[in-house]
Order: sequence, then structure tokens, then C-alpha cells
Amino acid sequence: MKEKTITIMERGKKKNPARGAKGLILAAVILLVLGAALGAEEQKRDFSIEGIHTISISYHTGKIGLAETGGSRLLLEEELRRMEPAQVKTSEGALSIESSKGKWSPFWAPWKNNARIAIPRSFQGNLRITLRSGALKGESDLATPGEISITLTSGTITLRRLSAGKIDMELTSGSCRAGNLEGETRIKLTSGSILCGELSGPSHRLELVSGSAKLDRIRGRINASAVSGTIKAEAAEITGDMHFRIDSGRMELVLPRGSAFNLDAETNSGYINLRSSAESFDIKNKTSVLRPIGENPRHTIFVRMNSGWIVIDR
Repeated sequence: MKEKTITIMERGKKKNPARGAKGLILAAVILLVLGAALGAEEQKRDFSIEGIHTISISYHTGKIGLAETGGSRLLLEEELRRMEPAQVKTSEGALSIESSKGKWSPFWAPWKNNARIAIPRSFQGNLRITLRSGALKGESDLATPGEISITLTSGTITLRRLSAGKIDMELTSGSCRAGNLEGETRIKLTSGSILCGELSGPSHRLELVSGSAKLDRIRGRINASAVSGTIKAEAAEITGDMHFRIDSGRMELVLPRGSAFNLDAETNSGYINLRSSAESFDIKNKTSVLRPIGENPRHTIFVRMNSGWIVIDR
């Protein structure tokens, strides 16, 4: 019995070194990640925007917070992890903020720059933001008579209110949530979702490859297209023509009660349903509809779908 006990213990000892090594490696990785997270360095800088007509912000990875400030200088606060501070340059009326690429790191490591940028409320020029991977969050309203351009490869965009002469947003993969977009707007999404609380301006363009889009309280002309996905739109009022083209998916459009418009809708495979509570009549399971709805319509709602459902409520 004693010999058997010794043999079992010896066999157990042969496995311990491997387990111990794996445990040490795991512990080292955890300590390395925690050390990087806790060892963040904060840096604050400010810059004059006198004579600046364009502000360009470019970060590779991380979280960017945008805010307005009542002061006259742009404020830049960074949280640095194994990376150099962003380079800030001014040239011919343009101010650029560009993050360093830093050293290579695995995707799970928190070695990235997080930044908060406060732009003076007095700024009247163009704002361009580029983020490869991460999150862009508007902490307060942003307004400029110029152009606001946002490009994100992968991640999330969360905005309270943007007001500009032109708004251009392009997202390859991820999600976008905006409380209010005011201005001539273009939104392009390759894969993901869009939710906009209010969309107002002279015209709006939506380009959706795959995913879903929900646009509430639209004012102005709209031109929306989708290869595959769902578009849900609600018009606060009909102030211009509306064009929708969807290859495969579903479109739902909610209009003000009793609104008047010319309807030109067609689907190759699927149905068109129009529910009208104002006149108590319905159009059900049609493949094409070409007729005026309501009295004295001024604008046209044009819908073309290859495969899917078209639902309109008024």
C-alpha cells in the first residue's frame, strides 16, 4: 500500500510543472493587462483656434468624447496607455489632432488612447473626425454653420445633437445613435444599425448595405436605399419628395394623420400595404400602387423593392 501511494504521488508530480507554467503565464498576462489599465497617464492641453476654419481629429483606437466649451481655446484631455500623446499641428487655417499608432498590442489589451475634446462654441468652420476602431460619444450639443464629417471603421457612434450646414457620417461596421441631426445629411452604413431621434434639414440621404435603420420625425426630402435590411421612417411632416429603394428587406413608413401625397410603389416579390385611419380605407397585398392619397397632394413618395414588404401608415 505504501509503494502504491508513492507511485500515485510521483505520477501527479509529472503533471504539476505544466499546470504551474500555464498558471504563471495566465497570471502574468492578467497582471500585465491590469498594470496597463491602472498605469494610464493623463495629459491636458489647450490650443487657440483663432484663424482656424477646419479642425481634423484622427485616432486609431480608443474612446473619443466630444463637447462644447464656452472658452476661446480648444481643450484636449488624453488618457495615455503605452502610447505617445496625439500630435497637434496647425497649417494654413487647419488644426489637426492625430494619435500615434503606438506599439503593437493584442486586441484585448487596454493600450489605447482615450480622449476628450472640447470645441469652442464660437467655432464656425468644418469639423472632421476619423476613428478606426472604438467609440465616439457626443457629451453635449455641437453646432457649426460649416460641415461635420464623421468616419468610423468599427465601433459605436453616440450623439446628442449635431447642427451643421452639412452632416456626413460613414460607418463600416457598428451602430450609430443620434438624438437630433439638423442640416443636409448623408449617412452611409455597410453593416450595423442606425437610430436617429429627429432628422431635420433640406435633404437627407441614407445608404444602407446590410442592417437596419430607424429614422424618427423626418423633415425634408429623403433618399434612402438598402441592399439588405429594414428601413423604418417616421415623417413629422411631408415637406419634400421621398425616395426609397430596397433590394431585399422591409420598409415601414409612418406619416402624419390625414397627410396628402402621390404614392408610386412597386415590389417584384412581396406586398404593399397602406393603412389610412383618416379616411378609414386600406390598400392590402398589392404588388404596385400608383395613385394620389388625400386631397391636393404636392409631393411624391416613391418606393421600389425587389423582394420584401412595404407598409405605410397615415
